[in-house]
Amino acid sequence: MIIYNLYLLLKDFLYLIFLRFFYNLNFISKNNYYHKIVEFIKYKGVVFIKLSQIITSRKDLKKYIDPFFEKKLESLQDECFHNEISIISNFKYIKKQPIAAGSICNVFLINHYPFGQAVLKTTHKHILEKISNSIDQVLILNSLLTILNYTKILDILDINGLKIFLLNQIDMNLEARNQIKIKNIFKNIDFIKIPDIYKNKKDYIIMEECKGLKYKKFVEKYEEFEDECIALIYCSLYKMIQGKIIHGDFHHGNFLYQLENNRVNIIILDFGIICSLTDTQSYYLLESMNIKYNKKKRNIFFIKFVYELNYDIRVKLEKYNLNEKHDPDTIINIILKENIKIPSEFISFFTTFQTLIIKINKHIKTKNNHFMEYLLGYALDNDII
Repeated sequence: MIIYNLYLLLKDFLYLIFLRFFYNLNFISKNNYYHKIVEFIKYKGVVFIKLSQIITSRKDLKKYIDPFFEKKLESLQDECFHNEISIISNFKYIKKQPIAAGSICNVFLINHYPFGQAVLKTTHKHILEKISNSIDQVLILNSLLTILNYTKILDILDINGLKIFLLNQIDMNLEARNQIKIKNIFKNIDFIKIPDIYKNKKDYIIMEECKGLKYKKFVEKYEEFEDECIALIYCSLYKMIQGKIIHGDFHHGNFLYQLENNRVNIIILDFGIICSLTDTQSYYLLESMNIKYNKKKRNIFFIKFVYELNYDIRVKLEKYNLNEKHDPDTIINIILKENIKIPSEFISFFTTFQTLIIKINKHIKTKNNHFMEYLLGYALDNDII
């Protein structure tokens, strides 16, 4: 198996070299070149997709990525369509082609009595084998890069933790339990919606269909509601932290917006990854997001939260003498730059949290702090904080 995986990597390496060669000779357009690279990442499997998502989420690495390519990589969020599709015979598919696909699952529309149209989420065909092969190839690639004196790609990941992390994601019963836990957090909040689950087994979930638009499309259509959209992301995250559970993959591909009676609702999807917090972690993280405090005070609480993750992080960050001037964005960049290993389920959370902080700070800057006042008012009016 090792020899076979080595052969595959060599073949892939030659493919990428020739692809680049033809691109440099202008035989392949820029659009086609990046499209082929994204398709190659999808073909290489779950771990390569996850690595690409993590790397492209890192602010310190984004400057090396062509913005055009970065836009292409967004398709890895919900367009990882596979040639082999698992069709479950006793379901009434509206269309036997998935409406969305992640690295682990396909999403279909079905008719499900007595609820009518519903969403069916199923794991990809041969997913266990695909995860195992993908991890083996990443390990071999890492060894080759080490021999060639390149930075080891696995320094940013705990590969054993990642394997457990991915295997947990293919258990749809576990995802259903995660979804119910988070739905309970928002049971008294009508503008934050979690789809109802109708039925679940180990390899599928049938749930309520909740229609909505992704952030970019929604804001393009309803520009005047952009502040409310960002406030909803903040409020959703705050309530989850309060409930000591965080959605571990809270990117724009996993939530939708809908306008109802001139009010924006957010729909949260995909609960394969959740992070459980201790009482102390929850307290520090909530305080770091408390917009009643000034920025310096919030920064101190975020540092305390990071130190609570594990002892290794605390030791490796000591040389930076972190203080109130270090904001979450800076601290996360240090952790990623230093390749400090953190629990696998927190990797996606960190990049998501960083994106949220950057978006809020950018909004505050462009609106001369009026947005901070709006956000505080919105959170208080809706009993979030």
